[in-house]
Amino acid sequence: MNIEEQKEQLLKATELRIGNYIYLNGLDEVKAIKQSRNGNYKVKLYYDETDSYEWAALTNTALMGIPLHKELLLALGFEKDVCGNFYIDLQTHCLELRETQGWYYPAYIEFPEFSSQDEQIVFLKRIKNLHEIQNLYFTLSGEELKLKYLWS
Repeated sequence: MNIEEQKEQLLKATELRIGNYIYLNGLDEVKAIKQSRNGNYKVKLYYDETDSYEWAALTNTALMGIPLHKELLLALGFEKDVCGNFYIDLQTHCLELRETQGWYYPAYIEFPEFSSQDEQIVFLKRIKNLHEIQNLYFTLSGEELKLKYLWS
């Protein structure tokens, strides 16, 4: 991975939301975020096996996004269509991800309520990491996008 690709993978603390998954000491879910007086960020992580919390300092140089991939999307509840795109049903809407050259291009699709109307599609900014799809899903549905199982 060259330096430019590494910069694209870096995650800014300001992009995080409570409920996002990050990779620090393994796969962790952010439970709280705070900013200290000196401007540094910390996240509160929960460990199920010990039933304990820990505050972890974030440094932008060390915090990498979790890249999206097929197994991860399936673990989040996305399904694969006949064209090879991934989608998740939002009742009268759908969020579809189209992969091209390592990036995923989200499309928000509104299905017609009446047969005389056309399907409406809005293409959104490309994404590459798990926290980005979590944040987009929350914006569109008002619900958290959670892992259904851990992928291997």
